[in-house]
Amino acid sequence: MHFIVFKMKKLVLFLLIIILFSNFISASLGISPATVEINFVPEAEHILRFSITTDNPTGELEIFLDGDFKEYASLSKTKLVGSGIIELEIKFPGAVDKPGIHKIMIGAKSSSSGEGVFGTVIDVRVPINIFVPYPGRYIEGRLNLPDGNVGEKIPVELQVINRGKEDLIVNIYIDFVEETGEVINRMTFEQAQITTTAEKYFREYLNTSDFRPGNYLARAIIDYGEITEINRTFRIGSLFVEIVNFTEELPKGGIKRYHIDIESKWNNNLGEVFADVNLSKDSESIVFRTPSVELEAWGKETLEGFLDTEDLEGEYSVTITLHYKDQKNSVSGVLLIKRSNFNMIIWFSLSVILLLMVIFILLRRKKSILTNKSKKKDEKK
Repeated sequence: MHFIVFKMKKLVLFLLIIILFSNFISASLGISPATVEINFVPEAEHILRFSITTDNPTGELEIFLDGDFKEYASLSKTKLVGSGIIELEIKFPGAVDKPGIHKIMIGAKSSSSGEGVFGTVIDVRVPINIFVPYPGRYIEGRLNLPDGNVGEKIPVELQVINRGKEDLIVNIYIDFVEETGEVINRMTFEQAQITTTAEKYFREYLNTSDFRPGNYLARAIIDYGEITEINRTFRIGSLFVEIVNFTEELPKGGIKRYHIDIESKWNNNLGEVFADVNLSKDSESIVFRTPSVELEAWGKETLEGFLDTEDLEGEYSVTITLHYKDQKNSVSGVLLIKRSNFNMIIWFSLSVILLLMVIFILLRRKKSILTNKSKKKDEKK
């Protein structure tokens, strides 16, 4: 009987949890597009369409506006039942005092549900970003280029946006700079006009045949009567995996872990990488291989091998050979295998204890001999 009651309690608790959280589980509300960007033009008008979606076809939604530019916008509807389309109309004024980014937020809010123990309200908003031009000349730019490998052609893209009220003539070049500070390549573009609030893309491919592997700086210079400089770092890789670090000391006794830290200098995934490790001392030679790891572009990993040090002691010459993509490279070093300090402490402690025991036994024997001699003298008297 008690077992049945216990089961019933668990069932009731489970059903209660479902009832309490059913509103949260089913709650879903969205607005698309997720963001909109508009340039401010005095007295311009825009009509935007937004799709409101919900998983409750009978639920009532409240549609509203927010943001510092909401006074210039109006909605075709402020209520929806289920999903639907809303039109938003924007009428800009003749002038705005404050330049920069302004916002209108369109939001949808589900009404509190009376079903269940708790009502839930979901509020979703998406921004409409409105850019008001700065007085005079004002440029924004974005420089994009990916990492690459030696010999590849890397796509270079410079986006230039005229955020000022004046139309501009721009002259652009991009310098590519080594870590030493030396400019090793310059990419130039034809002179271009960018009207107020407009943008233009400058695209070209960078031939890296004469580049060396390493880190570089791309420095874009935009001359529009004033100078704007945009910097972006990037890497040129080669098919090489660097051995960054490796184990140099191990305690003697048992199977120990041997670690090798590696780093890819290649802009593509390398797949499996493993290492052969050769230890040598006098005529003795030991070889073991690590399990492989997957090495991603510019990735870092640690190879781990296992070495039985039970019969090893002293300094060994080490050669580590990495294998990857039909390539290999090696480094040399030293591995010191020595008795652990803990073992030495134990042996030292045991030696001291043994010595004390010997001294104690000798002292007792000496005392015993002296006592016997004293007794013999007393008997003679």
